[in-house]
Formats: sequence, structure tokens, C-alpha cells
Amino acid sequence: MMFTNEFNELKENIGNSIATNGFLSTSRLLTVVMQFILGAT
Repeated sequence: MMFTNEFNELKENIGNSIATNGFLSTSRLLTVVMQFILGAT
């Protein structure tokens, strides 16, 4: 889950590069999210 301040930082950087310490899935479908997570291990 993403905190509100993290989400706001992403919104402020639209069009710029970002770096994450982990992974980010933007899908709303639980099955896609689970495949993403399980494939990362």
C-alpha cells in the first residue's frame, strides 16, 4: 500500500524520472498484482 505523501510525490513528478526502492504495480486487478508479486520472488 502506498502512503498519501508518497502518492503526492509521484503526482508532483509527472513527466520526470523517478526511482523506487522496491517495486510498483499500477494494476487494479488482484490477479495481475499477485502474478507480479509472485514473479518477483
